[in-house]
Amino acid sequence: MFTISSIGQQHAVARRPRLRVVRALAVSAVLVLAAARCSSDDLTSPVLHEDPPSASVGVGETLAAVRWNGFTQTLIGTNRPSQNAAWRIMAYVTLSQHASVEIVARGRDVTRARMRGAVAGGSAPVLIYAFPADSTLIESHVRAEEAMLPEAQREAFRKAETVGRAIAARLVVRARDDGFNTPWTGTVPVGPGKWSSLAVPPTPPFLPLGGLIRPFFLESGSQFRPGAPPEFDSPEFRASLGEVRRFWETRTPQQDSIAKYWAVPTGGLIVGNWNTTAVELITRARLGERAATHVLALMNTAGQDALIACHDAKYTFWLIRPSGADTAIRTSVGVPNHPSYPSNHACISGTSAAILGNYFPEDRERLKVRANEASISRLYGGLHYRFDADAGLRIAAKVSRLALEAAHRGRLTEMVEP
Repeated sequence: MFTISSIGQQHAVARRPRLRVVRALAVSAVLVLAAARCSSDDLTSPVLHEDPPSASVGVGETLAAVRWNGFTQTLIGTNRPSQNAAWRIMAYVTLSQHASVEIVARGRDVTRARMRGAVAGGSAPVLIYAFPADSTLIESHVRAEEAMLPEAQREAFRKAETVGRAIAARLVVRARDDGFNTPWTGTVPVGPGKWSSLAVPPTPPFLPLGGLIRPFFLESGSQFRPGAPPEFDSPEFRASLGEVRRFWETRTPQQDSIAKYWAVPTGGLIVGNWNTTAVELITRARLGERAATHVLALMNTAGQDALIACHDAKYTFWLIRPSGADTAIRTSVGVPNHPSYPSNHACISGTSAAILGNYFPEDRERLKVRANEASISRLYGGLHYRFDADAGLRIAAKVSRLALEAAHRGRLTEMVEP
């Protein structure tokens, strides 16, 4: 399990009806990435599927999943949705890609053109749902993908594209009904230690129903709800608040740099940060389309579940932010407009690192360092208490284990019941 409890200032920057998209994945032709064999940290045997020989990736060729991942990050950077919205978008896009590729890979006469068409068809409708104003740009990206192929291969691309679009349409239906956009009619609780908006002027809390969003692997957002944080103004709470105050008073240039790096207010946001890391690992390992879409889909859907679990806890406990509890604390990055406990950064970074570390064991420790750094960066910036980060990392450990076990049973592309 990740924890930042023992980490001090030595950190350095380390750069409805059940919908079944596909049935259980085929068990033949597998690529086992655990060449260095699993350590005690492994959550399950990391098994990925190879592309059929007729659809193998050419030397120097960029995977379609990699190109579309970069395109999605660009759209996120242009449209600037919230961190939570951006992660949800990437979860649906990558899941649609993976499900589409799996269906095409099990068909007859599988070629690279078909695999590329599956990725494009699985991507476009989800992205148009997320960014309707960019529909023309998105469709032109599909046609540009097709135009990269020789004329004789384009019909195969279009046939697989049709398969992908059908899968994407199912996921768009799911997304429209997952509860992300449900309006909130509640009230903010008041009392000692309770969160209140630090925005000027104060604004309603962000995503207070986030714990009720339909998850991919969790039974509910409350499945891994942590215990309550330290009681407000208790000795433990005062000690944690004092630590954040000391970071503000003695913040080094390196700590300030770490805080601002992980704040990622522009570009692909934190989902872009972790997807870029995943793409780098995928490219280095020379994975095929099936394996790449599997890794990306699992990391992003598990990360979305971690955010759901995190928001369930946030709006169960409504804990005040450090800079609300001690008005002398000056944050070095923007303060999210939601309660403090637990940390979103810890939940999603811990989950991403655990998923990737399972498939790329030689990078496991480096990924842990990145997750811990993302977590402690929020203390450096004055946004979170240490127990916020620790609770987030514990949620991450549980969510990632659940997701990996589900994927191991072939359930990644099977839509779960609400």
